[in-house]
Amino acid sequence: MSGSKALLLCAAAALVIIGVLTAMGVPWGTDEALAGPPIGVGGGTKAASEGTVTTDAPEGTLMGASTEAESMDASAESPAAAPLGSAPVREDSSRTSLDAMVLEGKADPGTGLRLKGAMASWRAWPAVNRTNQTPWWAEALGWGPQHDAGRDLDVGVDSDATPVAHFGFAREPKEGVQDSYVYVTSPRHLAAVVEVEPEQEFIALELESVDPVLIRVVDTGGEPVIGAHVQSVGWIGGKHERLVKRSYTSDQDGLVNLCPLPNQSVLLATSEGLTSPLWRGEHRAAGGNITLMLSASFEASGQVTGAPDPETLAACSILVRMGEWNRKPGALRDEWSNPLATIRVGSDGAWSFNSIPWMGAGEYIFRLQGKGTMPAEKRVYLDDPQSVLVDLPWATGFGLLLYVRGDNAQPLANALVSARWKTQEGWMDYHFRSPADGLVTMDSLPEAEVHVRVSADGFATNSFGPFNMPAAGNSEGFYLDLSRAGIVEGRCVHKGAPVSDFEVTYWGDYAAFRVTEKFHNASDGRFVLDAVPRGDVHLLASSDGLAPSEMATANSLVVRVPESEGRTLVELELTSPLKGFGRVIDAATGKPVVGAVVSPRFSSNSAVLDAWEDPVHTDASGEFRGLALAPVSAALRVDAAGFSPHKLFIGTVEASSHNTGTIVLERFESIEVQLLSAQAEDFSTYTCMLRGHPPVPFDASGHARFDQVEAGYHMLSIQPENMYRRLDTAITVQPGQPKLIEVAVDFGSPSVIKLVPDEGVTVPEALFLKVGRDSESSGSLIRLETFDENLEVKMSLPPGERMIFTVMDHMTNLHVTQWVTTSGAGGDRITLELKGESHHLLFVDSSGQPVSEPHVSIGTPPLDSVVTWQEMGVNPEGRLVLHNVTEPRILLFATGPGDAVGQIQEVTLGPSTPDEPILVHYECDHPILALASERGQPLDGVGTSLKHSPSGTVLDRSSSDAGGQVAFGPLAAGSYLVQITSGGFWPDTFTLHAPDPGQQQVLEVRRLGSIRVEFTGEGQPVRNVAVDFISMERGTRASEWVGAGRVSTGPSGLQTGPDGSVTLSGVPNGDYNLQLSLPSGDLFEQIVNVPPLSEGLVRIALP
Repeated sequence: MSGSKALLLCAAAALVIIGVLTAMGVPWGTDEALAGPPIGVGGGTKAASEGTVTTDAPEGTLMGASTEAESMDASAESPAAAPLGSAPVREDSSRTSLDAMVLEGKADPGTGLRLKGAMASWRAWPAVNRTNQTPWWAEALGWGPQHDAGRDLDVGVDSDATPVAHFGFAREPKEGVQDSYVYVTSPRHLAAVVEVEPEQEFIALELESVDPVLIRVVDTGGEPVIGAHVQSVGWIGGKHERLVKRSYTSDQDGLVNLCPLPNQSVLLATSEGLTSPLWRGEHRAAGGNITLMLSASFEASGQVTGAPDPETLAACSILVRMGEWNRKPGALRDEWSNPLATIRVGSDGAWSFNSIPWMGAGEYIFRLQGKGTMPAEKRVYLDDPQSVLVDLPWATGFGLLLYVRGDNAQPLANALVSARWKTQEGWMDYHFRSPADGLVTMDSLPEAEVHVRVSADGFATNSFGPFNMPAAGNSEGFYLDLSRAGIVEGRCVHKGAPVSDFEVTYWGDYAAFRVTEKFHNASDGRFVLDAVPRGDVHLLASSDGLAPSEMATANSLVVRVPESEGRTLVELELTSPLKGFGRVIDAATGKPVVGAVVSPRFSSNSAVLDAWEDPVHTDASGEFRGLALAPVSAALRVDAAGFSPHKLFIGTVEASSHNTGTIVLERFESIEVQLLSAQAEDFSTYTCMLRGHPPVPFDASGHARFDQVEAGYHMLSIQPENMYRRLDTAITVQPGQPKLIEVAVDFGSPSVIKLVPDEGVTVPEALFLKVGRDSESSGSLIRLETFDENLEVKMSLPPGERMIFTVMDHMTNLHVTQWVTTSGAGGDRITLELKGESHHLLFVDSSGQPVSEPHVSIGTPPLDSVVTWQEMGVNPEGRLVLHNVTEPRILLFATGPGDAVGQIQEVTLGPSTPDEPILVHYECDHPILALASERGQPLDGVGTSLKHSPSGTVLDRSSSDAGGQVAFGPLAAGSYLVQITSGGFWPDTFTLHAPDPGQQQVLEVRRLGSIRVEFTGEGQPVRNVAVDFISMERGTRASEWVGAGRVSTGPSGLQTGPDGSVTLSGVPNGDYNLQLSLPSGDLFEQIVNVPPLSEGLVRIALP
């Protein structure tokens, strides 16, 4: 198989096999330089010392212009903050002779401005590697005298009679000339680099003139610090990316005259036990001034344990940052690009920091990372600066090959490729940069579901995956294709006044792929987003101390519109937060949940997204108070140990103190998976995956187990050793009941599925086969395979079943859809014909106008046999092209744009062309407002899902507001099913009609409750007596619900226990007829009431 074809196959695996996932997310940001305040003149408080510029060895002093004199004498001091308005004159005698030089050079400033205070350095340092997470500058900041290249390899570069300056080196670097380079830095010019070839005797560099940049080193009181040591480390591109380093000493005013570098660089200042946080950014973007503030520091040391050998540790580093550094909960950005400190791990695993900047009391995070090493983190809370000991475990990291492409499928360099995965402590991430060939090797990933997000200048940020590691690492790579970005301009305000510091979160079609960008000191509250997807973009803003804005939707532009042409700005109005209170209880027992974490969230329609303010906690009564709530699109999330997270969309809040009501938490469940096969097989190479959980390996017998599983719908995936194959099964986990899922992975003799193209038909480079079973019997509902070079797939198929075979390319375009019934013996040879026919569909609304970009799901009749739907996108002109669909009729339904939902309709595929397409009427004209109530009382926070059928795809989700109103659509005319999905409510299903049948449609819901009944006879507990409860409203026996796993009981089930009691939990509240047989044979009956959201207690003395 060719490498390119393998990559395409893997791209299809990412898009088709893995599919679109609502991730996590949380939004990802960018690095930015922080400009210092305007620099003034002030007196220093420390012993005076002249400003100097030094080599990579901190104690080395180079030739340069002093602030007091212009001598080029070797002992003179260099100009840390010399005036830049004129070119000082040097004596000719101060020049180093070029006689007997092994390498001569010249530097041309190009502008006529003579070079003064410039320096040339000859180095043989390795090329910079910016494509992995370990900072490329980390080691250089820690270099000492052992890395000194020698004073004679750092020479002054000063102009004489002409602006062009000449210089020379008397010897070669000790590492040799091979792979060496020379760089020149100047206070008035951008640094430049040139590669040196063996036997080369002369080099030339051209410099670009720039505005000067001054560094001001101050203490925490803002006073200048004299004699501080300042290190500058950066890189310059060319044939290779080369490391550039300069060291300086601040003058009597705390100033340093910086030699600017062209790309991202770092600055670090230290002085007498004080240190500054790392500054990272572009010198030219700093506005001419950079302030480095020295503060107290603390020491940290530790040991890396478990590494196999010293060579492995040589590639590892320790990084430190402040917890929640510049980050809101739920927002994801490259946090480790600006660590407080970083250091390499020793060959014995030991590491030690002498000076970590003290940023105040709080949580400090220590992180181990390196090539082939899975990142490990440990959090330490410090009240004051103190020495800490932190040990970190080493573990193997797995590799994943990714190929980043831009326009016309060309490699895309310098894209930020970010991997993210979930751990027990939260989300972890790892960031890489794509090189010139676009090929990114992520070599340090865990055994988990890994989500990948890619961003690059001029392209829309996009998300891919999840990739199931380490299985995905067995591939030859995945294509990550980016599309050109659009532009959205806007303004953030509060009560009409501009807000200067804020965040904007945006997304295109899927809120799960949202991105957050942060804006500081925004002029007039304005912002520009230039990495958004083209088309409709959804946005909301947030800022510290204020509530988030309501979601807005804008259409992104291809280019910025000049202000003179009257461009339209999207205005995001921040609001003042309100307060909320409520109660959290256990759904099974009705008892309060103590210590639950309740966090305020912003939302998109009914989708609960990220936190924007600190959480509150429940007390001993399960109550919480003082929760920040947004006046519009308010939402919250509740987390508690042992319980499934609960998200609640509240909507509009008007009262200054809002009652969120009683929130019911469902406990986590467990599921067990057992693989079945027609023949004996060792399943230890198989992996089981459940969305949101780390992969679990099967044992040899084919058994796997998941704990802490949320009740509800899940997609379970079985991954054989070969990553191109996968089996998916949809499962539903019921509250309170363990679940065993049996999945058949082998049915006997394999069948061969052969794809036969018609003559002249071009076969796409990557094709996938998707096989769905007509039966929902035990086993996989979906199988995914890739065609080999002979356009064949070998797979074991269930005998005597009608199955649907679908062929797709890596863009999920349909090419073949065909029903086949397998034989009873197996080992069939099935032929699928690939024809050149295409069907052109045009979606139109009730006025006959094209509908732009609805999401379309396609299946093959009959409807009862459609287990899964193939999702496809319609273009902005409302057009969809189907290739080589052999079935004469298809089923389809569409959703969007917005909240529109269409009915399932059957479409006959006759002759069509782009000019005469098949019209698909998509007429969504009926918004529906239903009422969620309980016995006439409207209920808030009732979550619902809209479907075509009980097992069908979820079309829309909505929650009731404070008045019990539940909004759907607009919908196409027809009937729909509404299922109650909120925890704490009985999962009833209702029929919803569009349009309304003349009156508001009511969803008569029931909250859950529990009851405990204690039986006594003659004052003693009545034991081992069978009991049943019959719902007076439904006529259903509790024993039927218990048998179906829908409700739970106490340890003795529906039989009195040793204490004479019986407990029934999680049933619809209301009256029940309690029945039991007395020892005399008589039937005892009594009406009991199950209260909502609590546990009722009834004591009965039996005759």
